[in-house]
Amino acid sequence: MNLRKAAFDDHWRRVFARSYPVRLEDVTYKNLLCLSDSQLQIPKGICAVVGGNGVGKSALLAAISELLADPEVPLGVGHKARLKESELEGTATEPTGRKSLSISEDVNGLRTAGPAKFESEFYWLEPSYLVNLTHKQVNEDAEFQDLLEPLSPNKLDADELEALSYLLGKKFDSCDIYEITEYGGLDPFPYFVAEAGDTSYGSERMGFGELSLLFILWKLRTIKKNSVLVLEEPEAHVSPRSQRALMNILAKACDEKGLSVILTTHSPAIIANLPKEQLILLSKDAAGTKAVVGASKLQVNELLGATTQKRGMLLVEDKAASEFVIALFSELHFELLSQLDVVDAGGEAKINAALTSLPKARGAWLSVIGLYDGDMRQTLQPQLFKWPHLFLPGTVAPERLLRDELIRRNDGVTLLSEQLRREEGAVRMALDAVTGQDAHDWFTMLPPLVGCEHSALMAALVRIWLINNRATADAFINELLVKVDVVR
Repeated sequence: MNLRKAAFDDHWRRVFARSYPVRLEDVTYKNLLCLSDSQLQIPKGICAVVGGNGVGKSALLAAISELLADPEVPLGVGHKARLKESELEGTATEPTGRKSLSISEDVNGLRTAGPAKFESEFYWLEPSYLVNLTHKQVNEDAEFQDLLEPLSPNKLDADELEALSYLLGKKFDSCDIYEITEYGGLDPFPYFVAEAGDTSYGSERMGFGELSLLFILWKLRTIKKNSVLVLEEPEAHVSPRSQRALMNILAKACDEKGLSVILTTHSPAIIANLPKEQLILLSKDAAGTKAVVGASKLQVNELLGATTQKRGMLLVEDKAASEFVIALFSELHFELLSQLDVVDAGGEAKINAALTSLPKARGAWLSVIGLYDGDMRQTLQPQLFKWPHLFLPGTVAPERLLRDELIRRNDGVTLLSEQLRREEGAVRMALDAVTGQDAHDWFTMLPPLVGCEHSALMAALVRIWLINNRATADAFINELLVKVDVVR
């Protein structure tokens, strides 16, 4: 098994790029516990439902599970109570085509499914529940070992043991899985016997985190291709390091088996590799809980009470470059404002000195990137740089880039007046007053003439520039993201 970072990166890319022949496309719910009535699109691949306590994450998973599961198969504890009086609809994709699923409740409380049935494989897993159930069942059953005697265990092979060692951060020599039929309300009930060094021990002697991860690994091992898996709070009892490892293993399984995974979580580590398009944020107000797809990591981390770790420091030449970068991030990639510090270095010479003299240690927690004005493309000599660098869009300083774009446009005065919410005549007079000034003085003198801050003028000019230069701006952002990842 290839557990190198590059291999996991490939799995993650394919998780979001591949098609999924079996998945839930959307769910519509009414009268569902504390959630406001709504229709919710379900992202393909791996998606995470995030939110604080008591906002309805488990209720949403219960609704999804009821739509997809065989009604004869028991699911999570409390599902029935969470679903009381709710009405559900959903659209599912299967190899035979799309299906419209529905469940309603009559006056007697009897829940009835519509004519269409989800016929593909569906699995539900709540590791923390299974951990507690296992400890209770095994420790209280004096004859439990008798159940194992007639069974032949499934033995993890070398690749599976490597995955287990990666998850737990310790070396395992063997692991046997006994699957007991119709026991403890489960069919089958898995029982694990692991050997590490000179120690052999069963499920009842395992820590909650270790046992939780084994349950997930067991499910991923046995789950059929092109299935849907609902996973409730996989981070329970598990360290952040193991949570990140778990998500890599989950991405590998999804890529190789075509699994559609919907999980709930409170953990920033669980969602670290998920783009915002894969996040369903539940937030509560006086009217109830609302679900939003595509919430930013900054919003999610603030809701979860987590801090966003800085990924790097951008050294720019001057204040104008700093304001340009901040305005560009605000328009195109807002999360970068929380991940990167933009620092006015005081000129290109000081950026040169920093990139040359600052030591570059393996595993450094903060990256340093030199970000030069476009007019430095032909004169920079970066041979001695220890840290990466790149250039702002264009071939001139940002003040000139934005000024020239504004002047070039026939509707420049109108656009600027709209952006700044100023009378068009006043803006025209202010621009006439700075005509003939060099770009730096033009940008310095104009704000007080139109009655705004320098940062507000920069933001307005950037939005105008983006009208015809979005592709150039996107290319710059993408190049920056590559630089940040390279130096981490």
